[in-house]
Amino acid sequence: MDDYREMIEEARASLRTLLLRTEPGSGLILHNALNHLKAMAEKEDSASTAAPATQLEQWREREIEASANQAPLRNLSRLDRARLIVELLGDDRLTVRGVTAKITERLGHGAVYDSTTRQALMRLLNEGELCRAPEPNGCGQVRYRFYRKTELNGPIADLERTFHEPTEDEEAI
Repeated sequence: MDDYREMIEEARASLRTLLLRTEPGSGLILHNALNHLKAMAEKEDSASTAAPATQLEQWREREIEASANQAPLRNLSRLDRARLIVELLGDDRLTVRGVTAKITERLGHGAVYDSTTRQALMRLLNEGELCRAPEPNGCGQVRYRFYRKTELNGPIADLERTFHEPTEDEEAI
């Protein structure tokens, strides 16, 4: 282990020297390599102070930590996800990222990914529970804001019914 640590320190020293000799702004890859070596050295230090564990135990610990931290939205049933999203949308019009932020805030732990939120939103959209409105984002692309379907009431509902009700001529056909 000491040899490994020495090799890391030698590589760090060499990278530092190389960074000092490069032109400003051209050493991004070298900086990334140096940061990686620093992380490796810190990992080596923490591993040497901790009790040695087998690779299988380390893998199990990482898996348990990752599964506890990962996708609390996926742990909910499909129906519960749909209810949560509809409840969080309320009367707002939100992008996928906005809905994801509200879900993360509500669940309070772990990571909620945009892809998981997008799947649930698209399922609700296809089922007719939600609507979406396009919005240009200034880069020539379109993003969508999702919102709940609301029932019309008042004079606008009367107009809608009048517009969509079949006339006497259409009923005869």
